[in-house]
Amino acid sequence: MVAAHSEPRWVITALAVALTALLIPGASASPTPDHSPIAMFNAATAEWHLRYDKDSVHTVSFGEPGDTPLLGDWDCDGLDTIGVYDPTSGRASFRNDNSSGEPDVEWYIGVPGDSALAGDWNGDGCDTIAIYRPSESQFYVSNRLLAHDADYRFFFGVPTDRPIAGDFDGDGVDGVGVYRPSTASVYLRNELSTGIAHSEFPYGVYGDQVFLGDWNADGTDTVAAFRPRDGIVFIAEANYFLAPVRETPFGLSGWSPVSASIVGEPVASLRFDPPDSSTTTSTTAGTPTSTTSTTARPATTTTTSVAPPTTSSTVPSSTTSTTVAPSTTTTTTTAVVTTTSTTSTTVATPPPPAAS
Repeated sequence: MVAAHSEPRWVITALAVALTALLIPGASASPTPDHSPIAMFNAATAEWHLRYDKDSVHTVSFGEPGDTPLLGDWDCDGLDTIGVYDPTSGRASFRNDNSSGEPDVEWYIGVPGDSALAGDWNGDGCDTIAIYRPSESQFYVSNRLLAHDADYRFFFGVPTDRPIAGDFDGDGVDGVGVYRPSTASVYLRNELSTGIAHSEFPYGVYGDQVFLGDWNADGTDTVAAFRPRDGIVFIAEANYFLAPVRETPFGLSGWSPVSASIVGEPVASLRFDPPDSSTTTSTTAGTPTSTTSTTARPATTTTTSVAPPTTSSTVPSSTTSTTVAPSTTTTTTTAVVTTTSTTSTTVATPPPPAAS
């Protein structure tokens, strides 16, 4: 009788282990490190670590401690370069090459507490800035790196969400999304407008930092999760539940991966300028241990002052959707918001996620 009942128990145990491996990135990831370029920013020291491959890490200094890192093609030359945003002052600073130095362009946008992200919002091959205002759950999108009113503004997500951006459908234009840490879930929208998520799925575990990139050069950005406690990046092959995952060791606790996208560019759209002859590149596998010395070229700084975007008068209401958390528990959450009415001066804050 013991033998008759032991086999079903082994089968159930095996199935549970397999399901856990599929649900949590890292449990089923390939043990072979990925050799793709990845960028990390150390907010404590304002140092950038640009990994060209597993044996080459290019380290430069740009920005101030506490800045938010940005990567984009600011001068439309087909190469992604470094930038930073100061969430306390609204200062946005950009360089047109990946070296230490003064900003090539600098201006101010947003209000204290805003988050910034980079993207090609109109498909012209140039990256610009969008602002996410958590207090309103609203995005303000600009198609130019200069002072002017937002080209698009719309509601999406809830105040505790973290904004992300990328070309999720391969149409050459970036969309926005949010990562919800409370449920470790991703919500992606292909259009720059208020509405429901076009794609939603659980990814990662609590404490992960989610960002996106075109990891296989197919023109579509997919999610990745940086797990600081392990120093590993888990890269998804597609934007859906239980998509294949591969891993690459890189980064330290306190570092931040950079969410950037240039349509059609390989691997997180981080096609860097090769280091010049004045740059020494470290050659450690995985996490860099030496600092790259870089001679900065003279830079022309353009400073433009911009008033914060005006507040929209659209009042959102919540839309409820269902997704599956990494623990396999089905949870009902407030995914996005939709426009239902307008007022002259007041913006309503979207309600918190609905109880399951």
